[in-house]
Amino acid sequence: MPYIKDADRQKILQHGALLQICEKVETETDLGFIAARLTRSFIQKVLTLDVNVHENVRAVEGKIIERTSYRCVFYLNSDVENLCALLGVTVGEYNYCITVILHWYLRTKGVSYARINRIIGVLDRVKFEVESGIATMRGFPDQLAVFDDAVGILGCVMLELYRMIASPYENLKVIENGAVSVLDAAHELDLKTTGHLCQIWRTTNELKK
Repeated sequence: MPYIKDADRQKILQHGALLQICEKVETETDLGFIAARLTRSFIQKVLTLDVNVHENVRAVEGKIIERTSYRCVFYLNSDVENLCALLGVTVGEYNYCITVILHWYLRTKGVSYARINRIIGVLDRVKFEVESGIATMRGFPDQLAVFDDAVGILGCVMLELYRMIASPYENLKVIENGAVSVLDAAHELDLKTTGHLCQIWRTTNELKK
């Protein structure tokens, strides 16, 4: 999750690279490049710490680099490399950095369904590129953990983006535009009367009883 301790946040923010990236990001494609590069850096750093990495694991690392290296944004390269150099091997720090950049981008460009949808699509494609690199790997479960962690970083970023940004935005649109059908009509009613989604599934007919 991105909610790391304040001391860890300040260490990252004081370096300056993260905020420089935020100020330069222009498109969702840029976000994909950043997510791919940070994820790749995490994998490389973890494997560097292990002097006994099996050649098959190194081969997987090579496949991931190959599948993500086409992503290159020249005006972000230097700042992203500086951020990669700053970070260690803590998954929360990578989640935090990607989340900060996503939030900055949405605040600058504006929150909309289309934009959130595209961002999640971009992140999911990066996740797929990483997963496709490890799909045929077998054995060495202790050394495969780094790839699980890398996939988890991307997955948790998407889940948290949906939970904290997309879901409240959708609630607002339910209030503004109404439910789709009887299946979510109870949510519309509860949002309008209490400000919260109903916690137990029920139909509007059941509410009238």
